[in-house]
Amino acid sequence: MRSFFSCLFICSFILNGQDKIQVSTTKGIIEGHWTAREKTVAVFKGIPYAKSTVGLQRWKPPVQVSDWDGVFDASVFGPSCPQKNASQFWKESNALMNEDCLRLNIWTNNLNSNEKKPVMVYIHGGGLNTGNSHVYTQNGTAFAKQDVVLVTINYRLGVLGYLAHPLLSKESANAISGNYGFLDQLMALQWIQDHIAQFGGDPDNVTLFGESAGGTSVAVLAASPLSEGLIHKAIIQSPWMYGYITSMGEPNVVYLNKDGMGYPSSENYGVEWINKQGFKNPKKAFEMLRMVSFDSILIQDDYYKTKVTIDGYVLDSHPELIFMEGKQNDIPMIIGSNKDEGTFFHYVPGFEDLSGFINELKPFFNEDAEAIATHYFETLSSTVKDIGIAFIGDSWFIEPANQLAYGNAKNNNPTYQYQFSFVSPGYEWLGATHAAEIIYVFGNLNTKATQDQLAVSNKMIQYWVQFAKTGNPNNKGLPLWPEYNIETQSFLDINVETKTSQRLKGSFLNALKKAKVKSYHKASL
Repeated sequence: MRSFFSCLFICSFILNGQDKIQVSTTKGIIEGHWTAREKTVAVFKGIPYAKSTVGLQRWKPPVQVSDWDGVFDASVFGPSCPQKNASQFWKESNALMNEDCLRLNIWTNNLNSNEKKPVMVYIHGGGLNTGNSHVYTQNGTAFAKQDVVLVTINYRLGVLGYLAHPLLSKESANAISGNYGFLDQLMALQWIQDHIAQFGGDPDNVTLFGESAGGTSVAVLAASPLSEGLIHKAIIQSPWMYGYITSMGEPNVVYLNKDGMGYPSSENYGVEWINKQGFKNPKKAFEMLRMVSFDSILIQDDYYKTKVTIDGYVLDSHPELIFMEGKQNDIPMIIGSNKDEGTFFHYVPGFEDLSGFINELKPFFNEDAEAIATHYFETLSSTVKDIGIAFIGDSWFIEPANQLAYGNAKNNNPTYQYQFSFVSPGYEWLGATHAAEIIYVFGNLNTKATQDQLAVSNKMIQYWVQFAKTGNPNNKGLPLWPEYNIETQSFLDINVETKTSQRLKGSFLNALKKAKVKSYHKASL
């Protein structure tokens, strides 16, 4: 019997029936299935990389999953991590939610080869509050057909994934709290290091990529000392590094226990949330909150203000400052944004005139608020609403992407910047809005897609895959993508007619960047 299982591990995989396939790992046997009759791509769904975070494990670092006996059925996606007020887009795949949600999914076409293929790991967006790893737009079949092992992951969200509080910090071995979702992501990357070779992947060639809050996550992990050796390349799509849906000018990166940038610390946000729950004795709050169902916790909050926490453990400083100072991981990166990011958040701006805009920005920008607001009013011949939308696109996503690209290139790391400007048919009013590129990156267009849509998707898949393979997105048959450098600041405008330009929105972003960096530096003192 022992020799049988030794053979099974060495052989790595066996077939079980016509459509099922098994892979042996040190954790146990995992059974997935072929995605089509030709049996070229296998998918393994809902693989646990950490234990359930229910009960006493709430608001604690993830714990490595135990070995299992028998065969783990990886034929269905795992549950979504608990969340509230997800959009209809997410609700379709959030029917099942529970705290045993730290799962990952693998698509591979390389189970019968000794050659290990590049690994790409995608982190979903959703404001660190909603989302999951198995929405249809993230199906990894197209990547697997390009000889990449594609992995998508779940991580804790909202108040269950990012709550910080002095009492939680006190019980922590590292005297920290918050950032549990990022610790989940790190554990998933460690699982990939330990097991992806059994699925045909190369653990020494891992590209981490993500969009919006997923781009935030990639930036945080690329800036974190804890990720050293776990990622070898990064693609940061529309990183959300500033702003909030309830306050256009509120930072989403704050210090653990030090107020700054005009807003409370992460722990103070947590104290405010605990107080809202009506506990008379805060010391008993977490004991009680760990005894109730996650529904009872989520129902108390409409949309928890998730914050990236500068805790001195996962993150030493603001990611933009870490990149500026060259302290991030020295790896090749693709970094970019969409032309019309802000239209996705057209409902957020609520100011009525220049004075209202200045007041919205003043807590963070202080004496620079008037100059920034005036610049937008004087430069844009548009409605007040559209001015707010433009500011959101610039400040929440485009400026952070620019700053990260500048910092990575400044440290002599291969860097490639892009702007996605293709407008999907039927969505002209939104333009190339936030998240519009995802379905093109993954190649999951429907059967009614136009030739232009297919052409744009094909280019993006090829660029992303070639970068994962070599660290350079350029390949035969593709328009040349010049490397970004701090002198020319070249970027690729991705559209049907793809072209190269320089200094993306320079006149709009220079003053904004300087003012933001000033506030980040002031808060760090």
